[in-house]
Amino acid sequence: MKWPIRQFGFTLIELLLSLSILSIISVIILGALQIGVRAWEKGEHVLAVQQRSRTILDQLDRQLASASVLMGAQKEQPLVEFAGNSRTLEFTSSLPLITKIQFGPVHVKYVIETEPSGKKRLLLYEENITAEDYLSERPLRHDTDALVLIGELDDLHFEYLADASDGPTLNWTSSWQPQKLTDLPRAVRITYRDEKDSHTVQVIARIHLWHRFKEESGVQG
Repeated sequence: MKWPIRQFGFTLIELLLSLSILSIISVIILGALQIGVRAWEKGEHVLAVQQRSRTILDQLDRQLASASVLMGAQKEQPLVEFAGNSRTLEFTSSLPLITKIQFGPVHVKYVIETEPSGKKRLLLYEENITAEDYLSERPLRHDTDALVLIGELDDLHFEYLADASDGPTLNWTSSWQPQKLTDLPRAVRITYRDEKDSHTVQVIARIHLWHRFKEESGVQG
């Protein structure tokens, strides 16, 4: 008697079904890997932007610490007044950041510019003050192009620590309004946010020469 031979193997339908399941699993694994890689790249980009922004704010802190008021030789008026509001900041400093001649004094101006997309960027104008500038009666002007310090941010604004007009208290104000042309704020507060409700940094830069100007003016504090 001959017994029927049983053949082992997969049918075409079973093979197609297995390949389909394997393809679906491969697509899922590949998608998860792509999401992980994008998240890692975004995290690295965010960290790099935050580190660069923090470095720039620290440099701005040091430059503001050496802010001063330089008087012209021709008339008793400052070459550059310390001026600022929430979006612009202008002063003279002994600490250059970008000029080719790496010694002061320099005429500095920071501008926060809003792009059509709504994002903002921080621009820096900086130029050396020469002997001709001291002798000239014309106000200083920037001939240099702006340097983009931070190219994409959600918000950045300046505030100024000043004496209250009605007492010995101190107030943070959105603009600097000195009583005299040689007055300096006690400090400047810089608030930076890279994305909405995300990474926020505050830097308070003390003006080191504030006490000297106040002592020369006979003001205690």
